Amino acid sequence: MNERVLNIGGFGSIAVAVALLIFGSATLAILALAFLGLGVVLLLAGLVQMKKKDGTDAIARSPSLATRSDRVVWIAAAILAGLAAIASIVAATVAVGEATGHAAGHLVVGLAGLLLFAGLALACRPQPGSGKASIRGMVLLILGVGAFGSFIESLGGAGYDAANLERRVESLASLHGIGVLFGPVALLAIPLGAVTILLVACSAIVTRIRHA
Repeated sequence: MNERVLNIGGFGSIAVAVALLIFGSATLAILALAFLGLGVVLLLAGLVQMKKKDGTDAIARSPSLATRSDRVVWIAAAILAGLAAIASIVAATVAVGEATGHAAGHLVVGLAGLLLFAGLALACRPQPGSGKASIRGMVLLILGVGAFGSFIESLGGAGYDAANLERRVESLASLHGIGVLFGPVALLAIPLGAVTILLVACSAIVTRIRHA
């Protein structure tokens, strides 16, 4: 399939998802998430097609990113970044009253998790199959789930002003209950990710001193 068709389909699906979240009903929230996922998949497929066509496949040029686990990590990071962008737009344009602070608070937590996710993915590149790789994978999973839940909760929080119900967008508000389920994971992910990155940095410093 032509990469232009894939890209148009991807952006179109994401646009439909945003429209359903803002203007749809609560029963359409799951459908909106399905369109969001479809859009991300189509955009990633379009990117792969473009790289193959130009003969500049990044994975082929960078052996450190050639493993399947690394591809999964960066695809997950791209999905989280897209969700963060949507949550930011919704928080800025839809939320009113106390919903604005509610949505922004969860958005900040999600962004912190995403930054730690990307930082750990870049800073820690252990040998695949090693114990360190398993620990890295576990921490990345917790960070990714926590960030995802925070962004979903931010979308849900933007849908209603809990204090006085000044405005309620049912399709968004219905997502809040889903996001709440990930709340404990997000609270665990931030300190766990920060400590892990700190340990990685300390290990790198000690290794450098030993080789000096």
